[in-house]
Amino acid sequence: MNRSDTLSSDAYMVSFLSQGIRHKLGVSETHSAALVRAELHATAMAEHYGTLTTVAWEDGLHACYENGHHVLYRVVLVGGGIDDSATA
Repeated sequence: MNRSDTLSSDAYMVSFLSQGIRHKLGVSETHSAALVRAELHATAMAEHYGTLTTVAWEDGLHACYENGHHVLYRVVLVGGGIDDSATA
């Protein structure tokens, strides 16, 4: 059996921390899609907090707004890898 036959789909949870409270944005199938979800949310929040500057990093991004508001977005692998239900 090929190793790729036993892999299940990955799932990446996107969440953000704002004013000490963690909020979940949802789950995406790829890491890059999860980062796009975070970037879209950060961009939408600019309407409330002013001009947006982001600093991307491997597991998410840090959004900084002109009024001093900061939001930390995290992307975490929550599912996927080897499918334990697969039989040889």
